[in-house]
Amino acid sequence: MAFASSFAKGSLLDIGCGTKPYKQLFLHAITSYIGIDARNRHADIKKDFLTASIKPSSYDTVLSTQVIEHVSDPVLFIKKIHTILRKHGVLILTAPLVAALHEEPYDYYRFTKHALKQLLEKEKFEVLLIKEEGNWISSNITMTAFHLELIANRFFLKYPKKLFIALLMMLGNILSCLPKNITKPKLYPMNYLVVAKKK
Repeated sequence: MAFASSFAKGSLLDIGCGTKPYKQLFLHAITSYIGIDARNRHADIKKDFLTASIKPSSYDTVLSTQVIEHVSDPVLFIKKIHTILRKHGVLILTAPLVAALHEEPYDYYRFTKHALKQLLEKEKFEVLLIKEEGNWISSNITMTAFHLELIANRFFLKYPKKLFIALLMMLGNILSCLPKNITKPKLYPMNYLVVAKKK
């Protein structure tokens, strides 16, 4: 995400901001940072993005991290982002390709890079980059860790399980440094980072 901050400018709206974990990474590049989230007390605007009244052409940058998969109408979501961005405004968006079901029942979609590109270009965005994050090793290890979190929760297994998960994730980080012809990040990414500009 630090890499993506180089594309940010001016006033930034963080959609589904949660606790604003990325705020510090963007402050050097922008003039203001506003978070919108209906379900988090840290938000500046405590409303749902799709139903909130936001003035058109009022932001230079929109940040949306791991939100679009929870939106029941992603086309409407991208249309509204386009509306509130100023001309040549920037959208920085992340979306998972591989993830366990979460925040149910509000977990609707998984997107390939082709779907994200098509969705954005149809709504008059120029896609500047799509960056794959993760690979087949990290995808499999992360899904295994998710599964282990759900099982073996009896007291005498809970803490050994946490240690095993930590070791598993460390192993994944080490193995992910193998050459790309082995890890295949383009075929098996966990996640996509997309930067697009309003035409």
